[in-house]
Formats: sequence, structure tokens, C-alpha cells
Amino acid sequence: PCCAFFSDPHQELPQDFRPYIDKEKRVDLWAFCIDQLQKYGIQAANIELAKICTHCGSNTKKGAFFSYRREQTVTGRFAAVIVLKS
Repeated sequence: PCCAFFSDPHQELPQDFRPYIDKEKRVDLWAFCIDQLQKYGIQAANIELAKICTHCGSNTKKGAFFSYRREQTVTGRFAAVIVLKS
């Protein structure tokens, strides 16, 4: 959320994101994701959030992840995997 700035988030994002937009046009995507998971029945105890900002590097070494916004050029890609244990 510290670096998730949008030019016009009210126009760029669906209505569901409005409660997560601050006065500086940042969007708390972490809170949105957590709330969305809980809305669909995932218990808070089963949600783990890394809290890593790919832009400024909060909670990790800056540059540890690709960031188009930081580099302002073509960058690499990364993915996440979600696993349900039986």
C-alpha cells in the first residue's frame, strides 16, 4: 500500500476498491485481498501476507523483485502459487 499509486483509482478500478483508496490515490491492495478472501469464507488464521513492497523494498532488499514502476522500463516477471493442503 505504500507505493500502490494510481493516476485516477476511482476511474481505473472497480467500485469494490473505493474503501481502500486513500487521499494520495494509493490503494491498499493487501487489505483488499485479505477482505476478499474472508468474504469468500477463508478464515483470517489461514491467510498469510508477506507484506513485501516490490517498488520500495519494504521488508526486503530493494530490487529483490521486479518492479515496472521502480525501473520505468521492461522488467522480468514473477508469479505466486497458492496451495490447499488436504
